[in-house]
Amino acid sequence: QDTKSFNRLEASFDLYATQNSRAVKALHCKLDDTLLQGETYLEGISEPSVRFNLAVDAVDIGRYLSVSRNKTKLLSPSAAIAIAFSKVPRVQLRKLDAQGEINFRHLTMNGITAEDLRLKLIARDGVVQTQQDINRLNRGGYLGSVNVNAKGQDAVIALTEKFENVGIEAFLKETGSKISITGSLSGSTALQGQVKNSKQIRESLKGNLAFVLKDGEIKDLKFQKIIQQALTVLNHAPMPMN
Repeated sequence: QDTKSFNRLEASFDLYATQNSRAVKALHCKLDDTLLQGETYLEGISEPSVRFNLAVDAVDIGRYLSVSRNKTKLLSPSAAIAIAFSKVPRVQLRKLDAQGEINFRHLTMNGITAEDLRLKLIARDGVVQTQQDINRLNRGGYLGSVNVNAKGQDAVIALTEKFENVGIEAFLKETGSKISITGSLSGSTALQGQVKNSKQIRESLKGNLAFVLKDGEIKDLKFQKIIQQALTVLNHAPMPMN
């Protein structure tokens, strides 16, 4: 964690309140070097309806993480959102009434960079939908969506993703991988499963996954040798008999 993180917080806004509603306008909040601006609306007290439109100029997530932390698992934006929703009780998902958008102009974390990141949320009547797109993600692009239907006895979740020419090396480094691979990754996913908990969603997800690595290079000589040995074995394997 950066010693200069969480050192400065400034905030200003206009608050409008009635007996049954709240509104925050002209929000201007600055944490260290990161500026958050926008507005939010809340209507209703017992079962509130939330509307928001927020924008963040630039944030370095890495400066707020512990240096000694364990390396994180590699999760795509849609997968991270799906797991987050799987931890929310179905009763709460059915009550959720929210709509809004949050935009990040620039986001970085330990060599991973994202430009013009946008997240849209629509949640009402037991159905939660998100759309997330990144104009530039490590020199590539990303588009994804998550749909959670909590109307039935078991909630059903579906996620889709498409990514093009995303540099893979920084992602592998962030997960603590000992294998160094360079190149640009392109592909798509379309998965669906039931939601009772985060463990079940991992086990129940089914669908299609496709990807291709362009201009890839394996820098780990040991791993490269293992692949070459495996290819040698396959090339000398006997042909199957009809």
